[in-house]
Amino acid sequence: MAADAAIFLARMGKEKKDIKGYIESKYGYDLSKTLDDIHPAYRFSESCQDTVPQAIIAFLESMDFEDAIRNAVSIEGDSGTLAAITEAIAEAAYGVRSSITTNAFYFLDDKLSTVINAWLDKGLPLGAQTKKTDWKPEDFSKAHVIHGDIRFGETQLARVRMGLRPEAMEDKWFAYCEGNKLCFHRSWTGYKIYEAEIQGFEQSYRITDIKVERDDELYSNTDDALDFRTFNFLFARGLLGLDADIPTADSGEVGVMQAWSSFGRMIT
Repeated sequence: MAADAAIFLARMGKEKKDIKGYIESKYGYDLSKTLDDIHPAYRFSESCQDTVPQAIIAFLESMDFEDAIRNAVSIEGDSGTLAAITEAIAEAAYGVRSSITTNAFYFLDDKLSTVINAWLDKGLPLGAQTKKTDWKPEDFSKAHVIHGDIRFGETQLARVRMGLRPEAMEDKWFAYCEGNKLCFHRSWTGYKIYEAEIQGFEQSYRITDIKVERDDELYSNTDDALDFRTFNFLFARGLLGLDADIPTADSGEVGVMQAWSSFGRMIT
């Protein structure tokens, strides 16, 4: 119950001192100790009294999501339980960077990914999932359809459905799934540039038809082939974290400043 309360308060944007004060007052836990105080005598324990306060302290001493997990693991003992409690509070307080989400999916097999996709199919939320309402997206002004063939498996689908949320000025794209539609928007303007339908195909998935913005006041490119290469780059590099060639025009030339303007940190 104390952990649930901490998660709720963190999600409500409460400061750490307020979370600490409420938990101590409501549940009688002593959260005045530091991690350095806990380390010397801490031993493996499955009891709430010996895991929940320690997990909350790991969060209270953290600077971000990753730091909170490292704090929890550093306590040792029942590290799995400690980290699970701490990460739930930390996710509510800090959110989770897209890079962490991407790397985590590399450890999932198709069986585990199927569970995630079944969860999402039921409309149930995942904390790291990017939603349309997380940004201020605009709809198409003048849509045009291009064609290609991108195929991917269960784990890749689960990762794609997590989307892509801008975290800094250097992040140029915002992506989310709405049902079976994958949408990419420019982060600064909110303009929708691409929308693709994800289709089941044999034992995997595919994308064949992609809507593209063709209002030249919103998006200047008119080259279908370049747009397919750009979409494929955003899909592979932006969502899946895979190595992918920076899309270029037919001349094969791309300037560093142009690439940075188009893709920001994706090219680093």
